[in-house]
Amino acid sequence: MEADIEIRCLDNADKLEEWLDFLECAFKEKGTPRSYFASHVTNDPFFDLSQVWILLRDGAILSTMRLFRRSMYLDSVAVTMCGLGEVATKPDTRGQGLASRLLSHVTDKLQEEGQYAVGCLHSRWVATSLSALSAQGNCDTKCICHYLIRFLFWLPIPQPNFKSQNGTT
Repeated sequence: MEADIEIRCLDNADKLEEWLDFLECAFKEKGTPRSYFASHVTNDPFFDLSQVWILLRDGAILSTMRLFRRSMYLDSVAVTMCGLGEVATKPDTRGQGLASRLLSHVTDKLQEEGQYAVGCLHSRWVATSLSALSAQGNCDTKCICHYLIRFLFWLPIPQPNFKSQNGTT
């Protein structure tokens, strides 16, 4: 790792304000206000500074992601899940592999912990694409679940053999 690159969790409330400012800047082109991210902090009873990961160069945040540690049900069984969200890179440093480095570091840490059966990344693109497929009749609910399990989960879990309405898996 480069000497001037540091990857760590937020360590104090003062850095939280800087992180919220960073998210507003990173999502500015999408028109997402700072208050949107601030509400995630204040309204999430599970929020913890240690769930916010940052990649810094010379003390400045260049990339971030937040972990959402939750329980979810798969086939009526409660499993531990770690979701990723608020993934962002400073606009003028995009394309340098910073988010990839951060994601790799964080997923290595999660796998070392071994506490999670499932990991997933929220993406508007995936949700929009699957909604379009479903609306066209090309993918039912079980097909969507199978797609999400195959492509978004990076930790090993038993994968059920779902069949779509047209008989494909």
